[in-house]
Formats: sequence, structure tokens, C-alpha cells
Amino acid sequence: MDIVFFSLELTRKQIDDLLHEIDTLDDEKLQEMHEEFIELCPDGAMSKEIFTKKFQSQYPKGKASSFCRYAFDIFDKDKSGKLNFTEYVMAMHIHESDDLEHNLALAFDIFDYDKSGAIDQKEILHMITATSDLLGQTMDITSAKNLARKIMDSCDKKRNKSITKEEFLDGCKSVKDYCRVLIPNFDNSKYNHMKAKLKHKIHIRTCLRECSHTIL
Repeated sequence: MDIVFFSLELTRKQIDDLLHEIDTLDDEKLQEMHEEFIELCPDGAMSKEIFTKKFQSQYPKGKASSFCRYAFDIFDKDKSGKLNFTEYVMAMHIHESDDLEHNLALAFDIFDYDKSGAIDQKEILHMITATSDLLGQTMDITSAKNLARKIMDSCDKKRNKSITKEEFLDGCKSVKDYCRVLIPNFDNSKYNHMKAKLKHKIHIRTCLRECSHTIL
């Protein structure tokens, strides 16, 4: 979705674009968010500090600072160091998808903070500790390190101490315990539904790939 820059008026295009991206929103809620955004950021640019305070309100039992330190850069699409209104709305609804693969891919992107396209065991450890802090379920460092090592061992098929996004998804998506600690909105009751959606998505990809080979 194209970035829509700030204006005092919320345009119909902004509303339609955001409603298309986030199906839990409606016009009224967007208007409320826009009014609040203007009140907090009259210049139309939200700092990381203000964003962290707002994001924290969604996780009152946890600590959002560490998670937001990494997540902020994912939504600052124009790399201005601030969020415009569209970026802010997308960031505040980061955890509403029930797409298992999407949520794991998002976790990978957030904690691949050097943007190398691969993560190591240290970055996995940061992923675990920041997410557990966010949920108010802080894990002791020994347990977190052991889990990071297990995830690395499961995903690092080449044994080069680094895993790509594809390796990360393949290694984590079928292990409920990994999903539970890596995805903030993970819901045990929805896990089978999420896996079913993923299975359907993979089936569609396979069919499309086979069709393209047939045509060729």
C-alpha cells in the first residue's frame, strides 16, 4: 500500500485504503484514531517515544519498550524517524492477523534488525525476550537462551549459524511452542484454524506452480 502523507483532513482514499488493509476497522474508529493522532502529533509526525507509550496501552501487563525499539523501524516506511498517520494505524494493528505464516514472517522482519535477510541465534534471543516482555510473561535468560538454541537447531538446516526467512518459517510454523513465544497474538484455540489456512495457502501455491509448469 502506498504511504499516504499527513493532512489535517482524513481523505476518503486514506479511509478506503486502511479499511482494505485492516478489516477490523470502520470509518468511525479511523476518525477517532485520526483525531487522537492530531492531538498527540500536531505536526503529523509521531516519534518512537510517543508510539511506544501508545503501543504499551495495548499490553498493560507487559513492557513494550524493547519490542517497539525493533518494530518501529518496520513501519517507518520512509525512514524519516517518525510515523505518519497511515504508518501509525498499521503499526497499532500489527497483531490482528490470524495468518500464521504472515505473523511469523513479520516477527522475522522485525528482529532482522540489520536487514541482512537472515537472523542468528542472538536475534532469535532478542525476539523471544522482547515478545515475552511485551506480554508480561518475562522469561528467565537461561530458559530464553535454551529456547533460542532449540529454534536455531530446528531451522538451521545448513548448519551455518544463520537462518533465512524461508528456513525460519519452515522450522517454526509446525511447532506450536515456537509460535506461542514468537507471535504476540498467538491463540491456542485458533492454532488449528491458522494451520488450516496455511495448508490451504500452500496448496494454492502448489497448484499455481504446477499450472505454470504445464503451460511452459
